Amino acid sequence: MTGSFDPSALADAAAPLLDLALTPESRAQVVVHLTIAAEQAALLLSADLGDEDEPAPVYRP
Repeated sequence: MTGSFDPSALADAAAPLLDLALTPESRAQVVVHLTIAAEQAALLLSADLGDEDEPAPVYRP
C-alpha cells in the first residue's frame, strides 16, 4: 500500500456514491470504523509469509 489512508476523505467520497446521508454523528462513527479496519488490515499485511506458506485445508479451532 502506498500513500497514507485518510478515513475522513474516504467517508466523504463514498457516502454520495452509496447514496448515504451521513449526519455529523454517524460520519464520526464511520470514520472510527474505517480507522479500525485500516489498522486491522495493516496488521494482516505486516505478517511475514514465505513463498511456501499455504492456508490450512480445513479450519479446526
